[in-house]
Amino acid sequence: MLITFFAYEIIEHAFYDINEAAAYWNNMKKIAVPKNTNILPVCDFSGSIEVLSLYNSMGLEMFLEHQNQGVFKNVLFEFEN
Repeated sequence: MLITFFAYEIIEHAFYDINEAAAYWNNMKKIAVPKNTNILPVCDFSGSIEVLSLYNSMGLEMFLEHQNQGVFKNVLFEFEN
């Protein structure tokens, strides 16, 4: 049985069991990102952000940076304040 998680749920789970979180991540359904699309994730990691929002930012950033095919593959822009 395939269980799908939201990216933030996998990030949250990674704090407790990184191996299981990695397995969930590998099974996560991929959204349709057109080939040769370059998306620069801009992530808010500031102290004023709530925990769930932080996990959303982290999860979406990781997902998008791995989906990119061009110059922004494995690249992110983050800010704290």
